[in-house]
Amino acid sequence: MSGALFDLSPESAGIVSPIVDLRFIDAQGKEVDAVIGGEIEVHSVTCTPGYWHKPEANAETFDAQRWMKTGDVGRVDEDGFLFITGRIKEIVIRGGENIFPGEIEQAVYELPQVMENVVFGVPDEAMGEELALVLYLSPGQVLSEADLRTHLQTRLASYKVPRHIQFWDHPLPQNASGKLHKLKTREVFLGDG
Repeated sequence: MSGALFDLSPESAGIVSPIVDLRFIDAQGKEVDAVIGGEIEVHSVTCTPGYWHKPEANAETFDAQRWMKTGDVGRVDEDGFLFITGRIKEIVIRGGENIFPGEIEQAVYELPQVMENVVFGVPDEAMGEELALVLYLSPGQVLSEADLRTHLQTRLASYKVPRHIQFWDHPLPQNASGKLHKLKTREVFLGDG
């Protein structure tokens, strides 16, 4: 996606290619409306026919009709733009509610002071998991926890506002490809890293 199309929705992943079929699956395995969203499954001539000599991996990734489970969670808006909102493996289950950290991270990035942030689940006796947010501000910027919470409360349902917020005075860990390393950040947050 580039040019004028990018300008229409720069925060999206673009529009779905006409040679790709997408469907969205909820936590119970049922297909849901694209605007509601869920796990993204793909069917296309562009998909791999499967893993070489790995029947277990194929059974885990493809269904009988050859729909491929991407592991990504997303939705398509009314204008046909695809939004990737998270990964199945990153879902936080808080008190029975499935929460996608990507949605919260996007809301945090709306604040110009924020350079990096990650959201993840941490164990909690009462709720099963609670949300934790670790963020690093751009050099010279100031943001209070109260202002951050106020912003998030205007953008998210109350149960999606992280219970734990930690400001770091240094950049967050990255993996070899330069992406934020959520697992390492979580380990440091929990005192395991």
